[in-house]
Amino acid sequence: MLARLATATLVGLTAHPVGVEVDIGRGLPAVTVVGLGGTAVLEARDRLRAAFGNTGYEWPDRRITVSLPRPTCPSRARASTCQTST
Repeated sequence: MLARLATATLVGLTAHPVGVEVDIGRGLPAVTVVGLGGTAVLEARDRLRAAFGNTGYEWPDRRITVSLPRPTCPSRARASTCQTST
């Protein structure tokens, strides 16, 4: 694992902790997002590329894996809202 960080997502005015783990490894260039379902994965890939490009760094030609463990969200909040808002 390259990096592990702690962040938070907002549901209303309440912050919920979210952990993010990133690994850049050998293999064909690809982005894999683990922990999201459906179209949220495609949106997360686009957000990652945009955020990385905005930092001024070059996108690595390696396999990138991002793990977003499920946060502890209240039952009234959609899980996908908690995960993709980070």
